[in-house]
Amino acid sequence: MRLYHHRDLVRMITRAIAAGGKRLNQMDTEWDIAGNCQNSYTQEMYARPERSNMNAVGNRDIVIGPGLPHSLRLFMHTRCRKCENCLKHRAAIWRCRARDEIKASSRTWFGTLTCRPEEHYMFRLKAIAYAKSRKVVFDDCSDHEQFTRTVAVISKEITKWIKRLRKNTGSPLRYLIVVEKHKSGDPHFHLLIHEVDEDQPVLHRHLNQLWTYGFDHFKLVEGDKAANYVCKYLSKSLLARVRASKRYGAYNDLIIIETGGKRDAMTLKQLTRNSVF
Repeated sequence: MRLYHHRDLVRMITRAIAAGGKRLNQMDTEWDIAGNCQNSYTQEMYARPERSNMNAVGNRDIVIGPGLPHSLRLFMHTRCRKCENCLKHRAAIWRCRARDEIKASSRTWFGTLTCRPEEHYMFRLKAIAYAKSRKVVFDDCSDHEQFTRTVAVISKEITKWIKRLRKNTGSPLRYLIVVEKHKSGDPHFHLLIHEVDEDQPVLHRHLNQLWTYGFDHFKLVEGDKAANYVCKYLSKSLLARVRASKRYGAYNDLIIIETGGKRDAMTLKQLTRNSVF
């Protein structure tokens, strides 16, 4: 259950009805954006009273029930983001975004970053130390959580690598990074580096010299194959994670989505707000 200000929930309900939501009665609205999710769940959203009515209510954290000010409700059926269909949906969304970025950029580099075994060991030790500082026993965590915590440590070094790349080249590049769990259990990072300015290119030597933790391989690409390759990992495993530049792929005004046999056109901003991903 989520509690909202009355005016905010009214805006959400208005957007829901415009996108195909149904009014159940005067106060309740239902919106199904789960698509073909196999394990969808329902979020219940209630209206919080306006500040002008607070004195009558007494406080903001009151019990919700019949006759109380929290009577405006929105029931939103959303994706679980874990089932096979949701993973395929996630991969399709990011694949479309990557294709748009490739078309909009002057050049695109496709690459892979890995770490040497000794570096993986050091990153794991850092993940263990960080977990201990948070009073978490790393060895008691599930394999999923251990992998996630280790990736978080390596991601900090990738952030530094991107900053060095921008500084050394002077290029306002954009990027997409997808992490996958290799057969060895170690994370591999697949990247798309997009050059925005033709006058400030990213050279191959810049990419190769700046990553010092292990193997790296980059090549220039054209077309959709690189986008398909990078994003396919998002449909294979829940462990696959994606990271990208702000508003990555936000070039098309409309995106067509199919829900329950109906096709709706929504902007990328609306889709993000509505938690379709």
